[in-house]
Amino acid sequence: MYKIDTIEFLSKDAEGKTTNHLVFNSVHSLKSHLDDNMFKDGGYVQVEITHEDGEQFSFELKELNDFVYIEEMYKLVDEARKYARQFKVDVKYPSDFKAWMLEQFEHNQLADMCNHGVSGGFSGLIYTKEINDLYDRYHVSLWDMLDEMRDNMGLNSDLELMTHFRDHERVDTDSNFKELVVWACAEEIAFRETDGEYKNEDEEGADDE
Repeated sequence: MYKIDTIEFLSKDAEGKTTNHLVFNSVHSLKSHLDDNMFKDGGYVQVEITHEDGEQFSFELKELNDFVYIEEMYKLVDEARKYARQFKVDVKYPSDFKAWMLEQFEHNQLADMCNHGVSGGFSGLIYTKEINDLYDRYHVSLWDMLDEMRDNMGLNSDLELMTHFRDHERVDTDSNFKELVVWACAEEIAFRETDGEYKNEDEEGADDE
């Protein structure tokens, strides 16, 4: 089993007020401390387990018998962690950002993106971490696209190009900059692929065949 760093034990009354707070270093030592009196009059126990690698699990016990379930669930979690570490997962990504876009979105989703912008919320293009990951993975193809857009518009630099992008004025961090580039390129691909025109379901189905 993975080494446990700490187990925090918080006994609480029915209103959620902490009546006892102890720290253990093993599941066994925690189990030996539990008794039925802790669960009287709506009281319960909150257990927070922290592994040495920083990963945390939090459980609530409403009665003493709950601990049997928690023990079994904790064993399953621990076995899953061990199993995951035995294998190296080889994730294959699309070759470039355009390929990722065409794999991720259907035609009418791209048309929505073209007409309303990425900020409307599209899976994979919402959260800062996922956008930053896309930039880091596809920065070469993203900058190739920026160069092409710059030349098509007859501009002198990619930075000048960026002043034409939606929400460029709010860029004040590295993450914001990556988001600006990814979103702008996503909208450009959406425009090139759809020109903002929608297909009916039959047309989309035919494209998939």
